[in-house]
Amino acid sequence: MKTYLIVPFFVIGFLFQSSAQQWQIGLYTPFRIPEKTTMPNMRNVYGWGLQAAYSPWATTPVFFEIKADWNQYAYRTYSDAYYYNDGFVSDEFITFRSKLNHYLVGSKIMIGQSFGTVRGFITPQIGFASMKSKVEIETNKQTFNNNNTLYRKVFERNSGGVYGLELGMEVALEKLFSSVSEKDVHRLYLSVSYMGSFQKMKYLNVRKMEETLLNFPNYDGQIYTDQFVQMTPNNIYQKQFAEIYRSNLQLFGITLGYIASF
Repeated sequence: MKTYLIVPFFVIGFLFQSSAQQWQIGLYTPFRIPEKTTMPNMRNVYGWGLQAAYSPWATTPVFFEIKADWNQYAYRTYSDAYYYNDGFVSDEFITFRSKLNHYLVGSKIMIGQSFGTVRGFITPQIGFASMKSKVEIETNKQTFNNNNTLYRKVFERNSGGVYGLELGMEVALEKLFSSVSEKDVHRLYLSVSYMGSFQKMKYLNVRKMEETLLNFPNYDGQIYTDQFVQMTPNNIYQKQFAEIYRSNLQLFGITLGYIASF
């Protein structure tokens, strides 16, 4: 899936190089913090992303920008004892992974002169986000399909429209380091951002399990349980794994990245 999303960035870069007046391609690392009043049980979001921006004329301070980032917001691994029908007993490793990915388009408005050491920008954004949670069990017992994956299941998946605003600055590296010879090509950038969603989305909590949930804000009334692995005869293991919440996304972010400008 990621391969099909990454390839267009390089295709866009090739087209820009051959015909456009001004373009940017970059790599960045986002870190987003949920607003706890709206999302009290959401964890911090972190990952990596790609971006490409295009301006039809070199003198125009506005870029059309696309961004895509792939993030993780919940991760947990722990072991539990499992008993098989043939008498084999093993501590199996159970892993949860929850992801939140963003795909955005925006108008990047540059502030200041391009030949300055620092140049600011502001970018209104719109797009969509997808959330997915998966559980896996890796066993010490060789399974029938000749690998050690005993159980794998995506148990929650949803997506929806998002909007946001990014405010940041680009730093020209040739103004800071004499070893950088290209003028106005290599840039580091730092930004702060806000992101919200147009509708409520479901997200997962795997670390904080509560006995009473009826009065919790945004609790969706869903608990993920499963008849997990057959153990000794007449003993099917039914276990609560995670709580599922539902609310609008409200995320504040910090981003550090690198941009190549041509």
